Amino acid sequence: PEVFFKQYLLLDLRDHKAFHKRHIQQAFCVRLSANSKVLADYSKAEYNTRWAVDLWCGRTCFVYGDPGLSRSHPVIEFLARGGVKAVRIVKEGMQGFEKVYPACCTSSVKAKSAN
Repeated sequence: PEVFFKQYLLLDLRDHKAFHKRHIQQAFCVRLSANSKVLADYSKAEYNTRWAVDLWCGRTCFVYGDPGLSRSHPVIEFLARGGVKAVRIVKEGMQGFEKVYPACCTSSVKAKSAN
């Protein structure tokens, strides 16, 4: 798993309340700052990979939110301009992902979550 997170990043674009209810394991809940210059982490996660201002640089980012998320979302546009290797959108959103992969979803923000 550690090798995966050196190459890929999971980003949840839903509001932090929805994120803390349920999210994909090891995902960060992110928002773009008011001035559109900083991607901030709202997850307060304690993963082995720590959030940093340029954590996404050189990585493939898998982003998800509500079903129908599009490339015109401000965070996705920011990533596309900011050195990310690639952006992949989970079109089915969190609900669709969880239906297919329930064991990959959790409410924990700890490194080795089991729920």
